[in-house]
Amino acid sequence: MKKLICFILMAVMLLPTVIACGEKTPPVSGDTTPAVTDGGTVTEPTVTTEPPEMPDIPEDAYYDDYTFTVLVTGNFNNNDFQSDGLGTDVVSDAIYRKNSAVEAQLGIVIENIDEIAFGSSGGSGTGFTKMKKAYDAASFDYDIAMIGTYDVANLAQSGYIADINEVPGIDTSRSWWDQMANRDLTINGKLLYTTGDISLTDNIITHCIMFNKGILASNSNLLDPYQLVREDKWTYDVFVEEVKKIGEDVNGDDKMDTNDRYGLMTWSDASLAVLNSSLSRICTVNADGQIELTLNTQTALGVLEKYSEIHNTDHCFNYQKFDKTTSSWDPNRIKMFDEDLAYYYMTTFNTVPKHRDKETDFGILPFPKFDANQETYGHLVSAYHCQFLCIPYFSEDIDRTGVVTEVLAWASQSTLTPAYYEKTLVGSIIRDEESAEMLDIIFGSRVFDVGAYYKIGSFTSNIPTLVSDNKIDTFASSVERATRAANIQIKQINTQFSKTDK
Repeated sequence: MKKLICFILMAVMLLPTVIACGEKTPPVSGDTTPAVTDGGTVTEPTVTTEPPEMPDIPEDAYYDDYTFTVLVTGNFNNNDFQSDGLGTDVVSDAIYRKNSAVEAQLGIVIENIDEIAFGSSGGSGTGFTKMKKAYDAASFDYDIAMIGTYDVANLAQSGYIADINEVPGIDTSRSWWDQMANRDLTINGKLLYTTGDISLTDNIITHCIMFNKGILASNSNLLDPYQLVREDKWTYDVFVEEVKKIGEDVNGDDKMDTNDRYGLMTWSDASLAVLNSSLSRICTVNADGQIELTLNTQTALGVLEKYSEIHNTDHCFNYQKFDKTTSSWDPNRIKMFDEDLAYYYMTTFNTVPKHRDKETDFGILPFPKFDANQETYGHLVSAYHCQFLCIPYFSEDIDRTGVVTEVLAWASQSTLTPAYYEKTLVGSIIRDEESAEMLDIIFGSRVFDVGAYYKIGSFTSNIPTLVSDNKIDTFASSVERATRAANIQIKQINTQFSKTDK
């Protein structure tokens, strides 16, 4: 009974965040119920006194000031366990309140080890190295870890991390765990890494499309993209035709560069997001729980062909291809979009805040469907930028690890996710109700492509190159040439996941 009362008090402490955000359960990780009517009007949920869903925690779950160590690595600078509590922004404040509440409830001290560095997670990077070292020494250096995608995939394949489904106290079917990630990342019944409300990184680096409302308003021949989405007409055929309507040598110097106007601004890696938006994947976990190569299909080829139709034209600006100097990419793309030189803009959500304080009016859109027969949208969670929760193979007290992890994930659902979704995206950055409607679509249709995460067949680099070099006509033959080596790699991964113990 004492434990139940404590959790009710904890829920009451966390609940003001939900109330302040309209008491809407954000569909970012887990539940994807839309909060917008078919007519596009945002509806305010009815305020209730019903307590939020809570995890099942043992009565004796109190750990006498145990230091619970979290390792965070990856290529993208986001750490959901680190905050000094100074209230610099709503997300930082939510992290502090979440950490403090869990520490007080479970009698722990959360220690954060931040090893994030751009370019540090390529498969054998910082996260892999540190976790492997702990495994080799059978030490208990870390209780849990948030590891960059390529590193965590290598850890999983190597058998250095635990099956989360087998960790006592963690129920991955609960709403604070991302069911789309669980679906796509479970191999042979094993879930070695996943995400959910415990982290914002997967939300921040999900692909989306921004569009310039000023260009839309000044061109009467352009269609309303919001209406296209509502009428289920937002397909690549339509998208390509809309992009073709915009392309102008603004300064009349007979060359197209950063001073001219385009129907689409993008970068090479967006080709992978285009692929996944058609619900095609490099690899898929099949009904038998095995990874299989699923790239050489008519849909995959078709969507890349449609995209290539505009990519290498004067209607499209690829800032990554235009300038090989990486330090110029951000200034170029931000300037161009803010100066009404790009209509559509393929990007990820981490870019959106960079335009928050500018006068340019913009909206958010999902990636198009391949065609009208496609039932749902698809949105890539970037392999290069993401981090995933994993648990070391060796644990000093696996029951304690499971309890603390579950409570952290649960508490994040009432603090971290609403702070990002409601207070940061909808409340500050997104400027219209229609974009809020689009967020529900985007976050409710995310794709975690294991083929990209395990770098199968080098397709993650080959596909962008084929599109950028205007050689998509060689796509089928390129896949065929790489199939044998890719299948050998897939077989090795499936074999590793089939083992009952390392």
